[in-house]
Amino acid sequence: MKSVDKPDIFKIAAKIARGLGDGTILPNSTYGGVYSNLENYILQVLEENYGIAARAERHKYRAKLNVQLKHIIMFWIENESCLLSCPVPHPELSNEQANYDVENKWTDDKYGDAHRRLCLHIANELERSTPIKRWFKWITA
Repeated sequence: MKSVDKPDIFKIAAKIARGLGDGTILPNSTYGGVYSNLENYILQVLEENYGIAARAERHKYRAKLNVQLKHIIMFWIENESCLLSCPVPHPELSNEQANYDVENKWTDDKYGDAHRRLCLHIANELERSTPIKRWFKWITA
């Protein structure tokens, strides 16, 4: 049954990120990194649970979330390069080389563990600071 409420994209993303991080949700693409798996699950939830199938409508929610995700990912303490496209460190390769060369980014090794830590970091940050609207309400109250 589809919900008639507007989705809270930050709560949805936090729940999915936590699941990817603690292993209760399996990545839908082992070749894809954190962002692509998070995005795929979010789009699926928007369509299946809220009936939002139109690309333009889903893009509004993605764009709203991306404002937060960009900052969260770029300033993750393990992202020493501060790259948005390749934030996950590899024990032997550069972030960029690992992103392109490692086929399964979610294996049970240091690189897979780093992906899961990034997911948990995203979940923690989204749960902690859901988001600008609350901050603005506090300032203007």
